[in-house]
Amino acid sequence: MSKDDVFGSPEARDASAYLESIIEESATYLKDIVKQSSQTVLNRQLGSKKVPLRDRVAEYQMAREDPAWLAQYFVDSGATLEEMIQHAEELEREILKR
Repeated sequence: MSKDDVFGSPEARDASAYLESIIEESATYLKDIVKQSSQTVLNRQLGSKKVPLRDRVAEYQMAREDPAWLAQYFVDSGATLEEMIQHAEELEREILKR
């Protein structure tokens, strides 16, 4: 009996081994996609909870009174200029609704 026929061998060449290799390849591919897209697409860290709009508005109202704090907030979040503007516009619209 060759080592390729031994159950559980890492060098097995059966249907299960083939499926395992596909799953491992897919997992690696997905991990790379998430890692790359999280830097450009995601608006918050995976696993984090979205802050309710009410809380974001309250924080923004305090922050707009302190431009240095607001600037540091955007620097810490890694936001681009476009993202900063969109964020501010969204929250200003919410404030005007109230």
